[in-house]
Amino acid sequence: MKLLQNYIRPVFFYHLLLFLSFSISLNNLIELQFINLLFYVFCHFIIIYMSLYYFNFILYFVFCAYGIFFDVLLLNDLGPHLLVFIFLLTIVSNSKKYFLNLSAKSVHYLILFLLCLVFLVEMLLAEFILNYSFDFKNFIIIILTGLIIFFPSIFVFSKLDRL
Repeated sequence: MKLLQNYIRPVFFYHLLLFLSFSISLNNLIELQFINLLFYVFCHFIIIYMSLYYFNFILYFVFCAYGIFFDVLLLNDLGPHLLVFIFLLTIVSNSKKYFLNLSAKSVHYLILFLLCLVFLVEMLLAEFILNYSFDFKNFIIIILTGLIIFFPSIFVFSKLDRL
């Protein structure tokens, strides 16, 4: 097991979780609509978590790819996801030195705030760029789903970070 720890880092598990949640969130079965939404929110949560804790220049390419795939597969056009993911990573990379002094609890609140902000900006950009109507009810459902998965995800991520 010690030998595997040298080669397998937690960031690889986060990339695997990101890919799996991305894949599940794009499933279009009506019966699994809440599962799709849950994994859609979880995917955004992983993106925010990775940008804060595992920032690397490679993430620009990874998040760009996920942004393009989300936009094309969900919206049939490029725009909101791509712009928000790259902008989020840029803001986090430029503000990284301010986040180092925050406590773990403060970082968790920051992640929750960023999750809400990402969804709000994505929905507003979809309205302005692609003429999708902003539905406040959908926004509230997404935020509530984010609140539901927030603490279990933080618990799992804290265990995963200790690998």
